[in-house]
Amino acid sequence: MNLLVYDHPPSVGRLLRSVLTGLRYRVSLSETPEDAIRKLDTGLFDALILGVDGAPTMLADHLESEWPTLPILLAGVAKPVPREDPIVAVLPRPLRITELYRSLRELERRSTAASGLNYDHPIDVVVGERRLACRILRRVHGSLLLEHAGAEALDEGVGCVTLQAATASTPAWLVFTEEARYLGVRVDDEARLAPLLKAGTSA
Repeated sequence: MNLLVYDHPPSVGRLLRSVLTGLRYRVSLSETPEDAIRKLDTGLFDALILGVDGAPTMLADHLESEWPTLPILLAGVAKPVPREDPIVAVLPRPLRITELYRSLRELERRSTAASGLNYDHPIDVVVGERRLACRILRRVHGSLLLEHAGAEALDEGVGCVTLQAATASTPAWLVFTEEARYLGVRVDDEARLAPLLKAGTSA
């Protein structure tokens, strides 16, 4: 499951990312509403976890208009908050691991990104002279979630990259990176993804 954690300042968010990564979830942390919106709009995330201060107006409005059914977990709230769609769990302060586990099971049950296809397919990301060997993990429309095992990270400011498979290549936009391991990319012409994925096995 791919989780986006929004928290500003990110004190609870960093703790959650550490715990969730240890539980083998793929986690991305956003500290600004602009960054959270950019990542959400790839369609690659199954659920959103909001830290202590919740969502600022800009993010809340975007969620309401563009992602009204995305499951949300509120973490570290100081006061009781009603649990109603799309909020599937509310974790009061102090956070308790057992409650977090229970909430994660509910998030998995309610995940809305199941329409994407999961892959395990090699692909290279080329930036100038640099080549990162990656694997495609998920495709949702024109967005891909990639994983690479190397320690070399890409800067999100890179912008345009080239995706290259054995028999095809296509330009793409680097949308986000996470801890030098995961990359979110978007391809403007979705039809150009087909040759890249031809040899892949969707699950």
